[in-house]
Parts: sequence; C-alpha cells; structure tokens
Amino acid sequence: MQERFQREAAILEEFGGANDQIPALYAYFFSRGQFYLVQEWIQGDTLTGKVQKQGLFSEGAVQELFMNLLPVLDYVHSRHIVHRDTKPDNIIVRHRDGKPVLIDFGAVRECEIRFLPVMVAVLILLNYKITLITNPGIVLYI
Repeated sequence: MQERFQREAAILEEFGGANDQIPALYAYFFSRGQFYLVQEWIQGDTLTGKVQKQGLFSEGAVQELFMNLLPVLDYVHSRHIVHRDTKPDNIIVRHRDGKPVLIDFGAVRECEIRFLPVMVAVLILLNYKITLITNPGIVLYI
C-alpha cells in the first residue's frame, strides 16, 4: 500500500506541474495510519456525473471530449506510464474551460513499450456506450 501511494505521489508531483489537465500535487504525507495527497481542486463534474445530469452526449461533443483527452494520455504515455484506470469516474470535466482532467493515478504502471507519437482513436457507438480504443491497445470505456 505504501509503495502504491509513493508511486502515485511521485508521478503526480512530476505530471501535475507539467500538464494543466492533471491536478497539481501540493503535498503528501502519512498520518495515523492513513496516506494523504493534497492536490489542486478541480471545479467540475466527473464524466459520469455530467452524463447523469445532462444525458447522452452528441457525437460532436464526444469527439471534442476525446480530442481534448488524447493529448493528456499521449503526455502520460510519452513518459512510459499507463494510467490503467481511465474511466468516466476518473475524468473531471473542468467548469472553467470544459477540458477533461485526468485524476486517480493510483493504478499507474511504468512500461517499456514505446508509444506512437500520434495516437489513433477509433470511436465505436454501441447501445449508448462509447468505447475509445487508442493505439496501442489502451481502452477508454464510457
């Protein structure tokens, strides 16, 4: 548990200051048997909450969301890190600019695979579900 916490804190410390779609990490500590991260507050709704409030997104809105999310994933992947928990609950749509912010780096994994500089996205619409498949093999399911 402590190793996972230390890994998440180290990654957030590096990524949060370098990409505005990943919350900044201000501090982290252990107290009374609990681990704490002090992060930038992102004013917005999770993607899950946004869909629950306003219903299904139009095709154009989905494309815009993904086109704004892919550079964040590309940034993370370019540092040989895979988030491994990219899901609607871990994406906050920021109120001030509508951009998706990627949160919860607790399941990250370092990898040796070299990702392509430009990620290819394929949108598949099935029964009100949207799956984004990014090259090579990263899946975002909404």
